[in-house]
Amino acid sequence: MTLYRTIISILAMFVLLAACSTAKPTGNLQPTATMRSDYPEPGQGIGGDENAIPFLLDKPILAGAKEISGSGVPGVPIAILDITLMGPVLGQTTIKEDGSFVVEVSPLEAGHRVGLFLANLEGTSWKPEDFQDKGYFGEEARMVPMVGFFYDTALVKATSTQ
Repeated sequence: MTLYRTIISILAMFVLLAACSTAKPTGNLQPTATMRSDYPEPGQGIGGDENAIPFLLDKPILAGAKEISGSGVPGVPIAILDITLMGPVLGQTTIKEDGSFVVEVSPLEAGHRVGLFLANLEGTSWKPEDFQDKGYFGEEARMVPMVGFFYDTALVKATSTQ
């Protein structure tokens, strides 16, 4: 009877591990950001809308910076995440009417990649699907497995000459 219980316990553990390994991680983004994995790859968006305003980070971003600035679609809530650390939110804001934004962050570390992510769109007139056109993608847009889609990214540099 003991062998039977041991085998059942081991099988139950494998089932539990399998269930955990297929679950989508939420990281620490909820409820401020919407995780999506079905965005097109950069440059492969739908349409190619000439009127789309790309989401862009101002570059270079230097180590020690306490602000990240950029531009995008006015009124859209965005978040800046540390991609290197698998997506902790560094700060968030809503893009101003002139299309610019500034997000205050803790001093940035060289070698970390940061990314611009759509924040929670609830209460706005937009849906994540509204921004799938490649015209919204910045120069370094990318899908990061287990983290999400970033409209633009930048590597934090140690100096301005890097």
